[in-house]
Amino acid sequence: MVGTTVAGRWGLSLAALASSMLVAPVHAEEAEDQAASGTIQEITVTAQKRRQSVQDVGITLSVVSGDSLAQAGASSVTDLTSLVPNIQANYGAGQVAFNVRGIGTNEFSANLDSPVAINVDEGYLAKTFMSGLLLFDIDRVEVLICANTPVVSEADLTWKQQEAFGLSTYDVHSDYAGVCYSSWRRPIQNMRPKYRMPAIGAPWAFPADLSLIWWLDAAGYEVDVVTDHDLAAEGLELIAPYRAVLTGTHPEYYSLGMLDALEDYVAGGGRVGYLGGNGLYWVTEVRDEEPWCIEVRKLDTGSRAWQAAPGEGYLATTGDRSGLWRARGRPPQKLVALGFTTEGMDESQPFERMPDSFEPEAAWLFEGVGHDELIGNFGLGLGGASGLEMDRYDLTLGTPPHTLLVASSFNHSDNYPLVSEDITYAFPGRGGTQDPQVRGDIAFYANAKGGAVFAAGSIAWSQALPCNGGRNNVARIMTNVLDAFRSSDPPFLPRT
Repeated sequence: MVGTTVAGRWGLSLAALASSMLVAPVHAEEAEDQAASGTIQEITVTAQKRRQSVQDVGITLSVVSGDSLAQAGASSVTDLTSLVPNIQANYGAGQVAFNVRGIGTNEFSANLDSPVAINVDEGYLAKTFMSGLLLFDIDRVEVLICANTPVVSEADLTWKQQEAFGLSTYDVHSDYAGVCYSSWRRPIQNMRPKYRMPAIGAPWAFPADLSLIWWLDAAGYEVDVVTDHDLAAEGLELIAPYRAVLTGTHPEYYSLGMLDALEDYVAGGGRVGYLGGNGLYWVTEVRDEEPWCIEVRKLDTGSRAWQAAPGEGYLATTGDRSGLWRARGRPPQKLVALGFTTEGMDESQPFERMPDSFEPEAAWLFEGVGHDELIGNFGLGLGGASGLEMDRYDLTLGTPPHTLLVASSFNHSDNYPLVSEDITYAFPGRGGTQDPQVRGDIAFYANAKGGAVFAAGSIAWSQALPCNGGRNNVARIMTNVLDAFRSSDPPFLPRT
């Protein structure tokens, strides 16, 4: 809904939510219809942080509607070069460098501020690695050539002044102490369909989970939705009646009761589809007397927005030590075979089949998928099924030894670094082009009681499901998994 630029810069703005006003450029046929009726279509833009007629905006401005993007088959921002005059786009290292009327850069450093300012839904994308956006569900694109429009307006700050919005566990208080409590009673702005993270232009958390929900419905599967709070409150009793349980795309915060319930479920013969990245990560608790409130303490390891002061690493809710479950001796690899290994925000990659995928115990997973077929070289999560945040198979961290490593992703850029908890000495060479641990994995194992885990270690995995109307090889694999997990005579056996 924005069209703003940094002072003194050229600006490219993207309006990404369908809730904003639709802008449709007047084409020749439409112009004839309007001339015949004696009317002229008004084009409404928000280039100056308020809705205005394009005729009232004193800025050189081009507007492309979402319908025009769809008709042109535009799928990424690089496609704008054929739709808007005076724009060039150079692509490299998973990034896009724009030039508008010759102003721009051809550099692809992850730390570089682009001379072309990009805004998505009022969020300014400062770095070039944030610019490789997909043009799906776009309301309109506004391309501005101006010199003095402010990035921050009074409207941007209004919600920050409202105490009702509260703080998240990624914020700090005025004394810079980390926020260790948060509540679902406060308005959470990203808990809505079609919301995308401003920094990357991709769905995250709840909006990303809706890709999985949509596909399950479109594929005809009858499911019940259980929230984290439901699982924390009711534990194993809640999920025990079900033959299969699927996680969301980013199950990062897990309480002791939730972890115990999922572990006991698998041990008792339950089947889990772990469909996320960076899951089962932080030791988190729900307050019994205030179940809308959670508590987490970010300690001295892990990817964290703040670090608890000495002596503040224990949960007031339970008295238990917080931090990473890995530091508590329960790394996610022990339960779901994979654990957090990297995060990056420039582009996603497909998965490729590994030798274990051709073993009899796992070949059924890939029925209908070719031996050399790239799996998920598409998706709403930065264009691939393996990306954003990813998990890896690691026997040293507890992956069950009989687990099959059936697929992995490769060719990630150096904007995907190895996670901090795996770096003991700070030296170069820990990025995606250098460290083999920077990848996403897909793994499978079964146990003697008929329980099983299928793990696709990527936030972007489920976001590939809706592509091509749900007819794609990620959906094919998920169909194979769910049909087997629902069966009383599944095609998998424990591997010894």
